[in-house]
Amino acid sequence: MKQVKEALVLITIDTMRYDDKIFLLENDGGFIDFKNVFATGTSTPFVFPGIFASCYPAVYRPSVPKLAEVLKSNGYATFGHNGGNVYCSDVNGYDVGFDFFKDRFKQNTMTGLSTYIPSYNDILSDFFKWIDEVKSEKIFSWLHFMDLHGRWDHFKYLSEEYRRIALKVYQKKSKKLEFDSRELSDYKNLRAEVLKHLKVGISEIMDFVGKHAEKYILILTSDHGEELMEHGNIDHLPKLYDEILHVPFMIATNIEKLREQFKSVKNNLISLIDLPVTLVDTLGFEKPKEWQGLNFVKKKRDFIYAESFRQKNSPRHDPAMRGVRNYCVRTLEWKYMMLDTKETFFDLQKDPYELKPESVPEKIKNYVKEILKNELKNRLKVIVGNKLSNKKEFKKENEGNRGEGFLLSELKGENYGKVVEFFKKVAPKTDKDYVILSLAYYNLKKRNEAITALKRALTINPGNLDALFNLSQIYHEMRKWSKLYDVAKRYFEIDPNNWQINDMLCDVYAFEGHFEKAIEYLQRALNFAPKEILPEIGEKIHFLKSKEKEVENKPKLAFICAKGLDSFLDDIVKSLSSEYWVKKYRVNNSKEIYSAIDWADIIWFEWANEVAIIGTNYPKIVGKSVFVRLHSYELFTTYPVKINWNNVNKIIFVAPHIKEIFERSFPRILEKVNWEVVYNGIDLDNVSFEKKEKGYDIAWVAHINHKKNPEMIIQIIKKLTEVDERYKIHVAGDFQERRYELYLKHMVKRMRLERNVIFYGWIDDMEEWWKDKNYLLSTSVFESFGFAIIEAMARGIKPVIHSFYGAERLYPENLLFDTIDEAVQFIISGDYNSAEYRSFVERYSLKKQIKEIKKILKFKSGRGN
Repeated sequence: MKQVKEALVLITIDTMRYDDKIFLLENDGGFIDFKNVFATGTSTPFVFPGIFASCYPAVYRPSVPKLAEVLKSNGYATFGHNGGNVYCSDVNGYDVGFDFFKDRFKQNTMTGLSTYIPSYNDILSDFFKWIDEVKSEKIFSWLHFMDLHGRWDHFKYLSEEYRRIALKVYQKKSKKLEFDSRELSDYKNLRAEVLKHLKVGISEIMDFVGKHAEKYILILTSDHGEELMEHGNIDHLPKLYDEILHVPFMIATNIEKLREQFKSVKNNLISLIDLPVTLVDTLGFEKPKEWQGLNFVKKKRDFIYAESFRQKNSPRHDPAMRGVRNYCVRTLEWKYMMLDTKETFFDLQKDPYELKPESVPEKIKNYVKEILKNELKNRLKVIVGNKLSNKKEFKKENEGNRGEGFLLSELKGENYGKVVEFFKKVAPKTDKDYVILSLAYYNLKKRNEAITALKRALTINPGNLDALFNLSQIYHEMRKWSKLYDVAKRYFEIDPNNWQINDMLCDVYAFEGHFEKAIEYLQRALNFAPKEILPEIGEKIHFLKSKEKEVENKPKLAFICAKGLDSFLDDIVKSLSSEYWVKKYRVNNSKEIYSAIDWADIIWFEWANEVAIIGTNYPKIVGKSVFVRLHSYELFTTYPVKINWNNVNKIIFVAPHIKEIFERSFPRILEKVNWEVVYNGIDLDNVSFEKKEKGYDIAWVAHINHKKNPEMIIQIIKKLTEVDERYKIHVAGDFQERRYELYLKHMVKRMRLERNVIFYGWIDDMEEWWKDKNYLLSTSVFESFGFAIIEAMARGIKPVIHSFYGAERLYPENLLFDTIDEAVQFIISGDYNSAEYRSFVERYSLKKQIKEIKKILKFKSGRGN
């Protein structure tokens, strides 16, 4: 394939949601991931005016100069392929400026889409053929993939089962039929499958620009997202909610100066209307006077504006823009929306999913009114480059009322309680407010409250360095290594020169056995640390180098798991590090899996999932000792049949009932591979025991989803309050399914239980949180082990456990309940014995678990039982 001097590639994936990007980010670490980019509308006709002509939809005309025209006039050869979407075709003038342009095939005039939509493979074929023929050394290419949007049933890369689902989805969407929960799940799985294949296409393009372009900029984004029942539909109707407006936006470039510039603004608020201006300005060309966006590298946006039009007698889009106009103004903190002639307001700090509309504050009304005045003055052009005087007054007034100077003086005077009391009276609103509040909580030794405040600050401003640094410090204190890495790395991407952040990242890598990486960060810290710290850092480098030399001759043991699934590993890693050179790998892609396998003598796959599938089918794993630990969810997937058990020495189950279900579901696998049951272990030396007694505070600890059966807690607490109103359920967990958030909070209000059910969100410091709890209620329909139950018992807290399948093998029968009435009786009865609970869980000690694991790691033969 020919070499080019400059390659500018724009990939737009129709209907790709912001949360879909995880599938593509796994593809390559070279992308800069922008967090707050929004479309100018809710469907293609309302967004491509911004992407190509830097115009809002209502003012776009085909005569407005396009990005391709500007680039062509400056010597670029241009390629365009729109994937069969008429709304970004020659019909609307988007072919202008392209040397090669392919679009509509056989168009369906009812939908605006082709009856045959080309797959990404078809488009790439045209693209690479054009590359081979083009003579210019500077190229601009636009590729619009429709794989997520329309008729998938003809895509050859999908299996027959996915094509069947695809046809059903298309028919139901076409006929406006409702999806049941299974069909919605199938649709999500179909989208995930398509994205996995798109990832392959992105890889090919990345490979091309990486090998054949001296300089390149690759941009990956979407024109809009897709609603998946968040607000009642499966579509992208003209409703301006974030699941449609918030789009993925990623840039890869080998131009170092540009990388640094893009990284410095990746957390800023950006509109797709800014893309053409930023590119043209970056390349040093003059932008057309009609363009309305701004250069997002040079100018920070205060708000985004988006608009769409609905047909007068239908919920569908009106591309002609003659129907009902919906629009919104959004900042990082709030959103104002005019939806079907009704004003709606969302406080995004409290309600990020836009489920609780509020009345519009007067200040916001005035602010939006000023924006709309400018829009009318400029024939519906929204002037985003100028800051409105109203907004300056709005900020100034609020800062004055909030008394920031007073609060800082109280912090310096160590009057932390006064700061907390102040914010109880005047709710914090800015990221600075939450940072100040977090410092007060931290110094009052309330780490959970401090963490919550810092997370709120980062919701408002993801680039707040104070919040990122302080949260990193807390996670470092708690030895939450994975969370520390995620937060400290975010700080590092903005400011790589903070010596303490480098030092903390060093500690993460040192714990995980990656000594060379740890030393690299520590040497970087040397360049920026104060003089008085340098000797200490030098000693630490010397220690790590000696540690690396010490482990060189030990067996190499790699723990491999997908990023975010390492929560059960840290105690094991720590306990085995004296006998092995242990490295923990949190992997994102097959390349990282292969690298871990290449390094190791012994491989432990944590979870029998996609990572184990890829790893066990890697040819170079043959001859190594390989172990796969299966926890729970894998039982209910097809992952086990895809794992190459011929390359596995043993499968490890965490409980007997898990092994039994596995054997019933996959009977032939255990004929191929040895197995062992090793219970999870709890580090009793680090779990404080306290003699407890009857009380009224009940803990419920879990991710809030269908497996945990949270509906039951409402029924139980209702019956308990009928006995005594002092009973309370304390829920420590994050909502993983929005339906449950809506349902539970609705029922709490309906049953008047606001004082009896407290939702805390996810809790990081459980040591602090457990202290005042008398019971642990578990309502799960299925558990492999139930770590929260074991931890509660170790602390002397009485567990009340719903008798899920296998529970009687894990816990005493007298702690299991079948009915709600039994659960209530267990709680109100006088039976309570903290010492007995602690004594029982000694069978699940970490020491016993490590002893069993050490035996298993010596196991060599893995064929048959």
